[in-house]
Amino acid sequence: MNHTYDVHLLPLSFKRKHLQSVIKLILMISLISVAFTKKVSADEVKPTGPDAQKIWDKTCSSCHGNSADIARNYLSVVDGQLQGPMHKTTFRKFLTNHYLSEMKADAIHSMLLTQATTKPRYEVECSSCHKSAADFVRESFVLRKGLLHGKKSGTPTRYFLEKHRDLKKEDVDFFMNELTVMGYKIYLPQLAR
Repeated sequence: MNHTYDVHLLPLSFKRKHLQSVIKLILMISLISVAFTKKVSADEVKPTGPDAQKIWDKTCSSCHGNSADIARNYLSVVDGQLQGPMHKTTFRKFLTNHYLSEMKADAIHSMLLTQATTKPRYEVECSSCHKSAADFVRESFVLRKGLLHGKKSGTPTRYFLEKHRDLKKEDVDFFMNELTVMGYKIYLPQLAR
């Protein structure tokens, strides 16, 4: 038995009541969908290309190490182009032939070019007070059980950095890594003697 109703024949009070219910339901669904949708703020920048550092870490670092070290120590910039020690005019092509797609090679090339022309962060932010990182570590720190400690105070360096110049946690982590790597380069060869 199929029943059809002509909406026009329903009483006006019935139409209003159900119309209000339908509107409330639509509003609730809209609010719920907004609540569960991630909003992107106007100033949030979404990446437009591949993440060169992730590509480097996944594909290149196991053989070549830190990208900034490679860029600053082994590459040169001539007329805005990178040159390698064995790839003077073909460095960009070398990247493509070295296990990278065109898009990934472009991203790596741009990253290395930026790193080759940018001073290290320690040099920019710290060297005016603390000389070079190597001199600072030699003069101020000792390596104990793999951690840097102040020579005079014996305090772990991390405790000092957490209170130094209002550094944020990520800055403390960054500089601890930089100084610890330098400490290993200085002190581990001496311990091996």
